[in-house]
Amino acid sequence: MKKLIPTLVTLFLITACTQNESGVKVSNEQQINACSEETKECPDGRSVKRNPNKNCEFDSCQRKKIKATPMMCTADTKQCPDGSYVGRDHYNNCKFKACPPTNNGRDIK
Repeated sequence: MKKLIPTLVTLFLITACTQNESGVKVSNEQQINACSEETKECPDGRSVKRNPNKNCEFDSCQRKKIKATPMMCTADTKQCPDGSYVGRDHYNNCKFKACPPTNNGRDIK
């Protein structure tokens, strides 16, 4: 048993470090950063954690803007309370666009 442990350690070291074609030693192990579990509260109420890929700095509070992809929608329209018509929104999953506000910002019913 005592001879087995040094043999296993030697095998581990041989497999952990190898040489590439130019003779430079390359480690097969990836460096893992362990960050503390603390969080930071953003102005909008969300919490962000420390990011191990960013040297344990906090992730940004800014939301990433997702570029919307337009969709092909039907050409039907909806009549609004003021008599105008709105079509479907190609950037909002083909939902009808909002009707224009009337009567000081309130819809007439």
